[in-house]
Amino acid sequence: METRSNDNVYLIKSYVPEILGAKLPSYYQTFGYFLHLHKVEKMTVREASKLTINVIMEFWKKASIPTRAEQHCIQKLESVFYEWKGLQKHKSRSGEAHKKQEHEFVSHLEDLFDIAHQDALTIISNPEDRAFLLRQREKGRPGSIGVRDKVTERKARAAGEPVASSSTDSADCITKPVPKKAKTDVLTTGLMAALDRTQTSSRNAVYVLCETASSLGHNVDSLNISRNSIHRARCKARTIAASHLKSEFLSVNHLTVHWDGKLLEDLTTREHVDRLPILISGVGCEQLLAVPKLSSGTGESQATAVVNEIKQWGIEKQVVALCFDTTSSNTGDKQGACVLIQQMLAKDLLYLACRHHIMELIVGAAFDQMLRGSSSPDISIFKRFKEHWKFIDRDNYQPAETDPFIDNLIANSRNELLEFARMQLEEQQPRDDYREFLELSMIYLGQAPSRGIHFQSPGAMHRARWLAKVLYSIKMWLFRAQFKMTQSELKGITAVAAFGVLVYLRVWITAPLAINAPLNDFLLMRQLLEYPDVNISSVTSKKLGLHLWYISEELVALALFDSRVPAETKKLMLAAMENAAPEHPPKRPRVETSAFTNSKGLEQFCTANSMTMFRLLQLQTSFMSKDPSEWDEDETYQCALRTVKGLAVVNDRAERGVALIQDYNKKLTKDEEQLQFMLHVVSEHRRLFPDCSKSGLMMAMSSTPTTP
Repeated sequence: METRSNDNVYLIKSYVPEILGAKLPSYYQTFGYFLHLHKVEKMTVREASKLTINVIMEFWKKASIPTRAEQHCIQKLESVFYEWKGLQKHKSRSGEAHKKQEHEFVSHLEDLFDIAHQDALTIISNPEDRAFLLRQREKGRPGSIGVRDKVTERKARAAGEPVASSSTDSADCITKPVPKKAKTDVLTTGLMAALDRTQTSSRNAVYVLCETASSLGHNVDSLNISRNSIHRARCKARTIAASHLKSEFLSVNHLTVHWDGKLLEDLTTREHVDRLPILISGVGCEQLLAVPKLSSGTGESQATAVVNEIKQWGIEKQVVALCFDTTSSNTGDKQGACVLIQQMLAKDLLYLACRHHIMELIVGAAFDQMLRGSSSPDISIFKRFKEHWKFIDRDNYQPAETDPFIDNLIANSRNELLEFARMQLEEQQPRDDYREFLELSMIYLGQAPSRGIHFQSPGAMHRARWLAKVLYSIKMWLFRAQFKMTQSELKGITAVAAFGVLVYLRVWITAPLAINAPLNDFLLMRQLLEYPDVNISSVTSKKLGLHLWYISEELVALALFDSRVPAETKKLMLAAMENAAPEHPPKRPRVETSAFTNSKGLEQFCTANSMTMFRLLQLQTSFMSKDPSEWDEDETYQCALRTVKGLAVVNDRAERGVALIQDYNKKLTKDEEQLQFMLHVVSEHRRLFPDCSKSGLMMAMSSTPTTP
């Protein structure tokens, strides 16, 4: 008999987790098992129906009765499911017709789910097997596989056929199958997470696991390896792992929420939907919350999704800041996601606009100004250069010193930029293209990097966006003698390459440093206003003027922790922080150009509202009573410094979330819940195993338990 749960399932009362017995399976057994796979094990309709048919076919094989083709059996089972689903949809109806349909459905549940071949009675040569099939088609399905019932025996005796002895007196007795030797499970949580990370399907996993087991000397037949068992185990493991991640998440204070949208194909259709990776970060903490599907890409939809995840993870009190790209859907004064999130959480939050996004807008303005009509992702001059790269002599490049105009332009900044690039190259860079940018800049300035002079092949345009265009421009200028360009193209590439090295290099590399942001933006605006190329100066300073988030009254206080800001300036800032101010200062201020050309510094942007940051971050301010030269020795200052250093002011985490959903969308599963679970599993596996070196894996595995 099958084990029934206490679940009250429409019309069939309960699911069937396993089909047992010695009769051919009934409608109830077959459909109940299908629903268990579909509803409990979270398989798709097709996966559940296929597995169910495979299971019940084993009973028919034992009875030596030929069956229909598998696809026809699947269609029959799925038609039962859709019939049941249609009845369930209107279960509240009390009409006679509907009640009759329900009664008819229930009345067949104990009947045989007949998948016999249409010519089965002709094909079957053994009269006992024919008689057994006919008996199973009767009400109650009398008889059992391997046991001849009394009616069959009487018919056999009357026909003069030999009758085998039987130890049972009951026609409905169920014979117990011979117990099979238990097979060894080989799937651990770590192994299943690795399969997900490498996008190995359950079907392909069978090949890999069998060959691996065989190469290690194991008897494959003794191992529990099959596509269906692997699929079920992975679904279960993902569910458990995602649940543990949420329940065991140790939240820290001062969390920043990140999000970024991406238009992707839906899991089950070819329609495109908005996906929104949502993450949080803090001191020593980074966690993917979810990548929900949105009804639209509006600020309201994004805000609702973000707040829902914050509440589900129970971190409303710890969230103190928002990190976002400066798009209108995020920054709108009334319907922007940021202001709506504040309203939904009923609390004030710090606005940490993504500094990389701001810098991209600036270099984008310079690029569009100098190479008009080349703002599309697929820029013709870059395509030409990429195709011509194989003909380039890499040893024959021309640095800045070969062009008198450029050599004079960089003369005052050359040594400072070279020292900056050298120091940065001594540190671990988060991405290879950051290192390439630093090394190309050194070559441009006339000095070889520590790793020597070598040039990477021009890469894809879509991955690093504007940074890729800067890298292209520098390479094209270095090899301008070997690549044919028009005069206007050469002029534009020359200007963009120079701007990239002189201005963009430093601000891009240092963008993630929160405490440096106010002074960096202040100095950058001055540099842009004074930039020799008037056209670039005009468009870039105007663009930055729209995004002076970090010299707002609230965030300018970050500069109090910047060691580059003189002690005298910090004293002036503290004095200005006692000045009265409006109750609700703008998060994105509009600042007159004169503020960057006068003799004043950051103190001119400070007001009493500059204390808001300390209040939101719950920072002690007793160190302010001391002279700034003594702050480094003060424990409350050091504690506050650790907190503000941990603020994330670039949205790279959300971009990694976008890359994650792009990699795994429509891969391995079409179930929305399983997709979310899988993204958590892969994200956690990447955190635990950042690289695939054997030493790194061994070290990580020694501290990471894997359970079967």
